[in-house]
Amino acid sequence: MKSPFVLDVTSATFGKEVIEASKQLPVVVDFWAPWCGPCRALGPILEKLAGEYAGQFRLAKVNSDENLELAREFNVRSIPDVRAFRDGQQVDQFMGTLPESHVRAFIEGVVPSPAEVERLRAAGSESDLAARVAANPADLEARLALAGALAARRSWREAMDQLLEIVRRDKSWRDGEARRQMLAIFNLAAGEPDLVSEYRRKLGSALN
Repeated sequence: MKSPFVLDVTSATFGKEVIEASKQLPVVVDFWAPWCGPCRALGPILEKLAGEYAGQFRLAKVNSDENLELAREFNVRSIPDVRAFRDGQQVDQFMGTLPESHVRAFIEGVVPSPAEVERLRAAGSESDLAARVAANPADLEARLALAGALAARRSWREAMDQLLEIVRRDKSWRDGEARRQMLAIFNLAAGEPDLVSEYRRKLGSALN
């Protein structure tokens, strides 16, 4: 019996079940086909994790053979092709089969951890944090929390801008916490190599 967190999606239902639904919680889309061996290996891993995370994200399975128009729209060239959507936008992707530990890391990058959610709630809303930073640019605690809020919704550039400002103001603050956070974002944003390269250069300059 299929998990309640897993559903089959077609061209007709993609807008509602993926794009609109991702505005409420992350949606991971698995483009697959019955003849595809790697798809049969990856599918159970994704379904297992959907069950484990129990509603923190939804898994949408798209049979690319039966939904050729949708596969063309998303430029699916080989399967399995896995895309993650948040807030109506694609935010991450991987292709081919991966070990469960790597798939889990991909999901972790899409779904905010309970600790992160609690920390953000305790720190205040993103707008509250932005107001604190605007009122006192030297409030590095507020900047760090704002960077976390931005990273949670995968606004990598904006998050790294806040972390970079912390490094520029105090390289050794919290034993280099801002630098560590930027390095973590470099890994999470690996799908945007130009952005990562740009901020690696900026971080290097700020540390010199």
